[in-house]
Amino acid sequence: MIGSKEMSECISKLTKLQFLMLRCKDNSYISLDLSLKEHEYLRDLYLIGLLSKERFDNLFPPNLRKLTLLSSRINVNDQLLVLGQLPHLNILRLFSDSYFGKQLIFPSEAFPNLLILKLRSLPNLEEWIVEEGAMKYLNRLEIRDCKQLMKPPQGLVNLKFLKEPVITNMTMGFGEAVEDILRGRNRFFQLGLPVFG
Repeated sequence: MIGSKEMSECISKLTKLQFLMLRCKDNSYISLDLSLKEHEYLRDLYLIGLLSKERFDNLFPPNLRKLTLLSSRINVNDQLLVLGQLPHLNILRLFSDSYFGKQLIFPSEAFPNLLILKLRSLPNLEEWIVEEGAMKYLNRLEIRDCKQLMKPPQGLVNLKFLKEPVITNMTMGFGEAVEDILRGRNRFFQLGLPVFG
């Protein structure tokens, strides 16, 4: 069994890597020595384990298309803003315990090419804000088992490409609130009026 430093050195030499899945045992941190900034061919990244706030900026390659996080326990929204600046990210999956914060903010212009977003089992999430201009090409949204999130973001009204979201195991009325927002969005677009979220 190799140590985290040796593993990081091995990965750093795999310069043509296109897919990488890393899993840490027993809720340990993914190697603090790991940097994927120079892996220009890496398109698909799946990380299972705690992520260090100090090394977060160096972890993600510039041409990443798909990212899955599990058990990361990110608790500061600023860390997710790093992901929002990845220019080619198409698919983001925030699975069980990947985000531990209470508030999630997607600012204007964040996630410029995101097409698919999946939020699943984020136990502390109470508020989600989507500013106008964020995720403007999103067409698929799945939200599952985020029990503290009582209402969807009004900013969904600006997502003109978003199709019917998949809502599973959420609080009563959450799905209906999403439908109401999207019905309002559709009326605005049919009339050719500006939409404000």
